[in-house]
Amino acid sequence: MKNYKTPFTATAFDGNRWGNLDHWITNTSMKNHNGYGGFGSDDGVWLTLKPDGALQRS
Repeated sequence: MKNYKTPFTATAFDGNRWGNLDHWITNTSMKNHNGYGGFGSDDGVWLTLKPDGALQRS
C-alpha cells in the first residue's frame, strides 16, 4: 500500500491549496476544485474529503 498516511503526496497541485493524491484512484466528484481534490495543503499536508466526494484506494 502506498501513500496511506501523513504526509500524503500529490501527483498534481494547483499551486495554492488543492492537489490529486499520488497512488489513489479518484473520480470527478473528488476532483471538485477545478480538476483537483483529495489533497489539501492549507495547514500542512492532509487527506481532504468533502461530503460530495468519492474515492477508491489503488
